[in-house]
Amino acid sequence: METLKYSNTSIVFVSEYARNKLMMKINFPVNYFIIYNSVSDKYFDEKNKIKVVNKNKNSRINVGFIGRYANVKRLPLFLEIIFELNRLQKNKFKF
Repeated sequence: METLKYSNTSIVFVSEYARNKLMMKINFPVNYFIIYNSVSDKYFDEKNKIKVVNKNKNSRINVGFIGRYANVKRLPLFLEIIFELNRLQKNKFKF
């Protein structure tokens, strides 16, 4: 926590609840963003669509999962998607 206190790092929370839980445990301000369901709306905004696609066209995209293993998370579906992405574009994604 000391590193976080003196850094200019931003934290990404998936909910207001998660932010509140951390803020109750620390007594200093932090830079943060809340991205609900881990998907930022900026990637779906029409004006940013071309910019985002062009920026990532030649770079590898990191794909991963952080969370609890529970049926509601549908991890078998996630694994199927990973295998299919890898089959379609072998060097585009890093898992």
